[in-house]
Amino acid sequence: MKFVNRFISTIICIITVTCVYAQKPDVDQLLKNAIYETNISRDYPKAIKIANSALAISPDYLDVHLILGRLYMLTQRYDEARNQLQWVINKDPSQLDALNYLINIESETKNWQQAIHYIDQALKYSDSKVLIFKKAGFLEADKQYRNAYLLLEPLLEKSSQDSSILKTYLSLRMQAAKTAIQLQNWHDARKELTAVLDKNPGNEEALTQLYDIETASKNYDSALSYADQGLKYYPESVNFLFRKTATLASMNRPFEAYALAKVLTARYPDHLEGRKLLSDLYGISRKNRIGVSYDYTFFDQDGVKPWHYGSIYYIREGKFGSVSGKINAANRGFAGGRGYQFELDSYPKHGKSYSFINVAYSNAIIFPKLRVAYSYFTGLSKSWEGELALRYIHANKLNFISYGGSIGKYLGSYWLNFRPFFTSDQGNTGKSFTFTTRKYLTRENYYTLILGTGSSPDDRSRDLLFSSRYDLNSYRGSLGFQHLLGQTTLIGLLGTVNNQELAPGKWRNEFDFFINLQRKF
Repeated sequence: MKFVNRFISTIICIITVTCVYAQKPDVDQLLKNAIYETNISRDYPKAIKIANSALAISPDYLDVHLILGRLYMLTQRYDEARNQLQWVINKDPSQLDALNYLINIESETKNWQQAIHYIDQALKYSDSKVLIFKKAGFLEADKQYRNAYLLLEPLLEKSSQDSSILKTYLSLRMQAAKTAIQLQNWHDARKELTAVLDKNPGNEEALTQLYDIETASKNYDSALSYADQGLKYYPESVNFLFRKTATLASMNRPFEAYALAKVLTARYPDHLEGRKLLSDLYGISRKNRIGVSYDYTFFDQDGVKPWHYGSIYYIREGKFGSVSGKINAANRGFAGGRGYQFELDSYPKHGKSYSFINVAYSNAIIFPKLRVAYSYFTGLSKSWEGELALRYIHANKLNFISYGGSIGKYLGSYWLNFRPFFTSDQGNTGKSFTFTTRKYLTRENYYTLILGTGSSPDDRSRDLLFSSRYDLNSYRGSLGFQHLLGQTTLIGLLGTVNNQELAPGKWRNEFDFFINLQRKF
């Protein structure tokens, strides 16, 4: 009986093995048929049916799962494709075809993070440049620009002459810069854009973006350097030519700006912004000016005649500053109260700073015999300007020295300035404080408001009285404007009320009306 049982078991085993080995060739053939229908006939439904038949016979056949996953991908049945392909990489994590199919599916469905996950898995088994480029592309699509270009840096170091790598790398850094600009993160924007220029010094977009950032930050020296760099690589570029012209104008270099604006409009006569800039610069760039001014002062005190103060002057402006000569005439309304004063002004430039120098002389008793003034101005950070000032007045055989200065700032279209002066003589100390604000409509059109207290050594209409007033109180306010008529004529009006202490307990009001006319040529 035992022999019979063993014999039957052996027969069953032989039959089972024979059947299994008989089935294997059938599954292989089904796989071949599925591949044929996929690649040659492109009959995907038929190929899917064949592949499923093969899996019914051999459920663990990895290649059948792989072809079926691909077929589901081709027919956009992505969830079923994922199931098949995930089964494959669970069995064989290094199966690059399955990983590539999964990468393509996640890319097609814009699941960038998942696509990156599968690429990272594939990169464990392959250092393919194609895979690295794909990952950089997915990082870019996911707006991870910095991670994307950092991924390409090792490739760029190995293949510095590969133009495709460099082009993609620079594009990613430009995208990172644009994102930083949108967030107003100027530090990161500059970092990305200068990195682009390190690799490609003539990159027009990077130069333009850096120029715009520096202009918006009022870093005009840096902006000008980027415009010059742009013109070095693109000598005929209207973009950089216009930007350089505008920057020179903003840097208060009107003569250079005007000369360049003429070149711009000659080359590109249809460039409307260039033509407008040329027109705006015409008046500003005139090197010569002549002018007349008149100041009329009257009082609320009986028996005091009005004062008259007039000037004619000439100004010459140049690259290194300006110089002017002036003749002043005054009539104070009393016997012998007429006379002339001769005055020289200069505003020399030195680097980013400039000075003010003034000397005035007169033999008439209604003017100080000698007045000398000096100020040093320098730009500070964030549109601030500082001044240190020294004034000397010799009048009525007395000498007065005043120390002071000012601090000023631009806030949008407003200019604000605060100026104190301190004068000490024979134990007495005089002080004055002046606050000035201007609202600019254009460079040469503005409204002004001035508030002050004390006698300022810069008050030209009252400088004869400085020796008797410097330590007395006064309160004054002024309103006025300046307006450009056409391109070359300026008119300015200013009205002032000064509440002046004449002696302890004695006050009077002084009313000034000032007009100034100036012609440029």
